[in-house]
Amino acid sequence: MRTAPLVLGRLTAVNGQALRESDDGERAREARDEHKLSNRAGNFDDVIIDRGAWWPENHTGEPLVAMEDREADQLGLQVGDRLRFDILGTPVEATLSAIYSQRRMQSRLWLEAIFSDGVLDPFITRHVGAAYLPAGETLAAQDRLAAAAPNIATVRTESLLVETRALMARASSGLAVVALVCLAASLLVLGSVVAASRSRQVFDATVMHALGARHSLLKRVLVWEYALLAAVTTLFACLAGSALATGLLRWRLEMDPMGLYWSGALTALLVSAISLGLGARYLLRQMRLNPALLLRSGG
Repeated sequence: MRTAPLVLGRLTAVNGQALRESDDGERAREARDEHKLSNRAGNFDDVIIDRGAWWPENHTGEPLVAMEDREADQLGLQVGDRLRFDILGTPVEATLSAIYSQRRMQSRLWLEAIFSDGVLDPFITRHVGAAYLPAGETLAAQDRLAAAAPNIATVRTESLLVETRALMARASSGLAVVALVCLAASLLVLGSVVAASRSRQVFDATVMHALGARHSLLKRVLVWEYALLAAVTTLFACLAGSALATGLLRWRLEMDPMGLYWSGALTALLVSAISLGLGARYLLRQMRLNPALLLRSGG
C-alpha cells in the first residue's frame, strides 16, 4: 500500500509574468487548467528526472518544485524558473528544480507538479493510495473498505487493464495485417524485378560465355550481383521502415521504438534473402549456356 497527498491548484505566473495576461494562447489556457500536485512521498508515480535534479532528502530551504515534461514544454519552462501557483486562493511561489517524465505504463496519478516537503502541508485535505491485490480479492477488499470508511472512494483498475489489453490486441492485429500486406508487396516488387531481368541476364551470360568467359565465373558474378542487390534493398528498407516506425511509435503512440529496430532489420533482410535468393537460384538452374542458341536467335 502506497499513499501520497493530493492537492489541486493552478500555475498562475512564470518569472513574475501572469499567464492570464500572456499573448501566448497556450500560456493563457494553462492558467485556467487545474493541476494535480503532491510531494515526493516515495515517488508515488515512479517518475524519471529528465532535466535538473531532485532536491536533497532533508531539504529545508526555499520551496522547490518539479514539473511534468509535457506541461513544462507547453509553457517553455526551464530549470531555474520562478513559478507561482494558486492553491485554495493562496499564492505559493517555488523554484523549478527539475523536469520529469512519466513511466507511461506505470503511472497512477499523472501528477503535473511535485513539491518539496512541507510546501503543501497547509493545503493537504486528502490522500490517495494504491494497493496491489490478487484479482479475486479486490471486490471483497472494496466492500470491507466501504463498510469501515464510506468516505473513501475506490477504483478497481482490473477492468481498465482488461479493456486496455483488448484495445492493444485489436491494434496489434491491425498492425500485423498492415505488416503482412507490406511484406507481400515487397516480395511482389522484388519478384517482378527478378522476373524482368531474368531473360536479359541469361542473354548477357550467354554472350559472355561465347566470348570466352568461364561458366563458374559467370555464376560467381550472378551471386555477387544478387548479394549486392539484397544488401541495398535491405539498407533502404531499414532506413525507410525505421523512419516510419519511429514516427508512428514515438509521436503518435508515445512508445520507445529502440527495441524494435532489430526486428525490422531482420524482416527486411529476410524478405530480400527470400525473393532475391529464389530468383538467383532459378537463374543459376536456367543458365544452360549454349552459344548455338544465341546464334540461332540472332539469325
